[in-house]
Amino acid sequence: MGTWTNDSRPSLYVDGAAYTIARWPNGANTSMAQYTGKDGQFGVKNKGYQSTSSELGAAGSGTGTFAFKYSNPRPHSWEFTDNIWMYGYWYAEWTHDHLRVEKFDKNEFVAYTNKGLAYGGKYVKGNTYYYYNIFEELDQPGEWFLDDKTGILYIYPIGELKEDSVVQLVTTSFDIIQTKGAKYTVINQIDMDMGNRAVVYQNGSMYNIVQRCHVRNMANY
Repeated sequence: MGTWTNDSRPSLYVDGAAYTIARWPNGANTSMAQYTGKDGQFGVKNKGYQSTSSELGAAGSGTGTFAFKYSNPRPHSWEFTDNIWMYGYWYAEWTHDHLRVEKFDKNEFVAYTNKGLAYGGKYVKGNTYYYYNIFEELDQPGEWFLDDKTGILYIYPIGELKEDSVVQLVTTSFDIIQTKGAKYTVINQIDMDMGNRAVVYQNGSMYNIVQRCHVRNMANY
């Protein structure tokens, strides 16, 4: 049903209002705990980048699996759906990623993710993250959850849903406009409404103008 990747996820609008994927914590973030086991590195179980020569190394494809310790047992109360995601700052405040949870080790309190990170991950006090797409956390108005296996969409409406209420699930996973090597291009008077990636993505382009366009409901989060 939805399109879930490390850089795109579905979004939902009800009567024009953007809703939030059911998440924990609500309206706040949680923090990693420091992993102190001898098999760890930089305060995490697995750095998620296969480089041992330095802490940072060069940016790469993020080979390996990132694994870190958490302290709050809240994830243990969820039914594991194989589609629980996290968004956070795994290395420094200037880099952030969406990661899917591969598994929770309930004995060690360690979360394993579906991929590594370009710079690897490490424990930094103050760096935070949150979990999302969790049915059990559908607990406040304005949230939603999509069961990919059954196709059932669950909504906790902000107000009363009416017979003529408009519910729009957006699953696009592409930039609306892309340019590569473009120069002196004018993007003029285009209505762009509802998407999950960039409105205009320019690669190696310059001297271009975007003017008199209407942009609404772009959930590039």
